[in-house]
Amino acid sequence: MWELYKCNLKRLVRSPIPLATILALFLFVNALGVSSLHQYGEPLAMLQNDIPSNLILFLGFLFLSFFCVQTAGRQVGESLGQGNGVRARQECCQLAVMVSVCLLVSCNYFLYPLIAYAKMGISSSLLLLHLLKVTVLDFFLVGLLGISAGSAIGIWLSPTAGTVTLLGTAILFSPAPQMVLSSFSSPDTNFSPLLDLFHIQLRTPIVRFDLPSYGIPNEAIRWDRIGFSIALFLFFWALRALPASRWQGKTAAALLAVLTGVSLWQYSRGGSYLYYGYNLETTLSKIGNLSSEEREEVPAKFSVEGYQMELKIDRELHADVTVTLSDAQEQEEYVFTLYRGYHLQTLTDHLGNQLSWEQEGDWIRFSPVVSGTTAFRFSYSGSGDMFYSNRQGIFLPGYFPFYPMPGEKVVNDGLGFMTPIDRSQKQFEVTVHTDAPNLNCSLLPTGGDSCFAGESESVSLFAGLIEERQEDGIAVVTPIVPVLGEDPSFGVKAFDAANQRRTAGDVYEDYARLCDWCGAANDLKRPRKVFQVGETVPAGDPAYPFSDHWFLLDPRYSPYAATALFETRAELRPIFEYLGKDITAEMMLEGYDPESLRQKHLLWQALRAQFEDPDVFRATALRDPSDGNPNYRLLQATGRWGEPAVYRQVYRYLTDEEDKRTSAQFFAELESRFLSSVSIEGGGGHFED
Repeated sequence: MWELYKCNLKRLVRSPIPLATILALFLFVNALGVSSLHQYGEPLAMLQNDIPSNLILFLGFLFLSFFCVQTAGRQVGESLGQGNGVRARQECCQLAVMVSVCLLVSCNYFLYPLIAYAKMGISSSLLLLHLLKVTVLDFFLVGLLGISAGSAIGIWLSPTAGTVTLLGTAILFSPAPQMVLSSFSSPDTNFSPLLDLFHIQLRTPIVRFDLPSYGIPNEAIRWDRIGFSIALFLFFWALRALPASRWQGKTAAALLAVLTGVSLWQYSRGGSYLYYGYNLETTLSKIGNLSSEEREEVPAKFSVEGYQMELKIDRELHADVTVTLSDAQEQEEYVFTLYRGYHLQTLTDHLGNQLSWEQEGDWIRFSPVVSGTTAFRFSYSGSGDMFYSNRQGIFLPGYFPFYPMPGEKVVNDGLGFMTPIDRSQKQFEVTVHTDAPNLNCSLLPTGGDSCFAGESESVSLFAGLIEERQEDGIAVVTPIVPVLGEDPSFGVKAFDAANQRRTAGDVYEDYARLCDWCGAANDLKRPRKVFQVGETVPAGDPAYPFSDHWFLLDPRYSPYAATALFETRAELRPIFEYLGKDITAEMMLEGYDPESLRQKHLLWQALRAQFEDPDVFRATALRDPSDGNPNYRLLQATGRWGEPAVYRQVYRYLTDEEDKRTSAQFFAELESRFLSSVSIEGGGGHFED
């Protein structure tokens, strides 16, 4: 066999067309790697940019294998004779040679993410393994798919028929057929999934994968999909290449048939994934599941005392959650919010009685069958769509209803995906069974790495390419790779060297300072844990605080994080809600004033910008020194009377829903009030409220 392998290898490198194809593939991956390394210099960003080019590898190995089977393979077979088993050994060795070339090409490309990884100075075996898995999936297996398809077509068909079939196969695995079907699809009749099984590229028309905490999507469904295609083509190749009269041929064909069936069955199971292929309708529908809703939240008429959760996370979330009710008046009907991507399978009370339920969107309604019910048990499974949970990673923040939350809550109200959480403290006991790496929970561990418990308004789970460090006694959970692409701050202004040294403790101090200047009560405690997850929040929501843990876009720039936390205060919501509302004539007749809210929103943006970076704010405000510019008026006022005095008055104006003045009118009256109430002391001023 070894001599036959070497013979095939020599013929491959001595034939002009195969040799030119191989050299072209090596040149392509090196050019791709050098370009991405120079442009990005970070391994995840490089892979994200390079993976869509793997169609070139597929096409190259598709035509290379077809040519070899049609020409070089037959020549070798003729020189060795057609004895019993000779043809089978020849075909196997020829296939092995092309697989070896594919492996070398993939390893060649892998050197460039390795160089980027080494330059980062990060020592993470988990990240290294992730880079290897992605390279194997999106480069080596894609090349192997081309080899198996070309070999199967070449061994079964004549040159003419094979060439036509080859072109059809190339089209089948390109975006063309999926996009054609998508153009004929609608939300009710979606045809595009019919061909999604055959696509090899990673493409996301809407969702960008700048998710370093998750990495490049390589979920089980993607391995199943490409495994099915490879096994299917190899099965047809084996039927012709291996002698059916010998037990080796029969065994190989049977094993490939089983592998094909298992891969297809596994693919059909689906799961929680962020890969959508070319399926535009699926992408839109998944995002549509999280689109804003105009319904109002209805608080529960009952309260919850605690939760016991048994969570199993593999391809998706499987949950068994017991909800214990507080001592309160019994209800005729209970309503809980559970995201619609999770499918409720059973619902029982504390006595084990089966309950029937009705589901409307994210709301589950049911009535107890006995009096004195103290608890309900929900068993469900499914996916949170963009709030993922699988073996690759977990992002289940406490503001997302991945477990039953009391009342009729709105998942996305137009301002973001932050579901309103009742602030009552609850006792949580959570057990998580998963192979996802670096499992991290907002609660304290109670033994081992999978059991957690504690008291909070909600619980959050996180896993993936993350790490935890201590800052001022606060645990800060961050991605191993903190940035992707060219923007080092994900839309946030670039941080200067001083601010990059700020800590999560500084965020709390800045928040307290802003509360003091605005005359607002400091309703937050110093957190025990901070999740830096701006990269993973689908809406880019910059902050969400709980009593024991916070979600922050980036705590390194403390003033920005502090104002983001401040924006979550309930009294500020009206000046943001108008942005997502359709203003009707009826609303105008009832006194709704969008122009007043717009001006308040602009003034808040000015206050926020000044607090975050006074120097940049000053330069910006002075570009338009007019009375109609709220930035300039705020700069004038704070320059004369100081931030604390002015901020207090501005905050009262912003949060008073009955105050319909324009910002110009507000500043004019503010100046009048200040001038009439100032007592001069040593050239300074003090406003007496």
